[in-house]
Amino acid sequence: MAKADSQDQVLINSIRIFYQPVIRLADQRAEYVEVLARSQSADGMLGGAAVIVDAMTAPDRSMDLTLGIIERTLREYESLRFGDLDLALAFNLPLDVVLHPLLVERIEAVFEEVEMLKDAPRGVGGFGSTGA
Repeated sequence: MAKADSQDQVLINSIRIFYQPVIRLADQRAEYVEVLARSQSADGMLGGAAVIVDAMTAPDRSMDLTLGIIERTLREYESLRFGDLDLALAFNLPLDVVLHPLLVERIEAVFEEVEMLKDAPRGVGGFGSTGA
């Protein structure tokens, strides 16, 4: 996610990811988790989703912030053992990101970057750290 400007990087670094399980009624098992991104101020207060949504003022900025959230989530996926539980992730994407012509290419690049870091020693490139 190298394209984020410094203001976006500050916001991305303040983001905390929360996971809301979606439960199947038939067997009471978690089907997937919905990713909820919230910003955290220097004093520890969490902002609502509107803080992040309000920062998405242009398509490229929305894309950069969205990719930052996806990257952070993928880095946490292994440490939270969602794969062991066979849990998929669900992201709510802004419309301008869904319509962005490079959406698939940019998401694939994030997946590749995170996959490359899986074999790196813990702590390299931030992998293995939730930033909390």
